[in-house]
This record gives sequence, C-alpha cells and structure tokens, in this order.
Amino acid sequence: MAKRQRSKGRETTSGPAQQRPQGIGGGPGGGGGGWGPLRDSIRRDVEQAISALAFADRLHTKMDTQRRVFLDFPRAMEQLRSGA
Repeated sequence: MAKRQRSKGRETTSGPAQQRPQGIGGGPGGGGGGWGPLRDSIRRDVEQAISALAFADRLHTKMDTQRRVFLDFPRAMEQLRSGA
C-alpha cells in the first residue's frame, strides 16, 4: 500500500488535476477574493452611506422647519387673536 502525503490535513496528488486555473485566485482581475469584489463591496457601502446622509439631511430640514413653526406658534396665535 502506498503512503499518502499530507499537507495541512488534505490529500495531495500530483498532476494537472491539482493545479489551480489562472482566473481564480488573488490576482488583480481574478475572482475569488481579488480586488474586484472588495471594490464592489466598498462602492455599495459608500452608496448606502451617501443615501443615508441625504435622507438625514432631508429629515433635518423638515424637522428644523417644524421646530421653527412650533417656536413661532405663540406669536402666530396672538396675531390670529388680535386680528392682525
């Protein structure tokens, strides 16, 4: 019986079946953990942050308008009572 070589718990075989294809790996344009998926993930995160900031800005503007109306409410009511 032939002895198996072990490398970090996995069987190794020699030959072309064990070699990795060129397109897979950490290359600059390859899939499987290259810069492409990371770049796309960062782009999605930035787009989400931009939309969240835009929403917060719109909400702030609306709430500021409401606050100003609320602070001005007594004066407006007094003007209505006095008929001005």
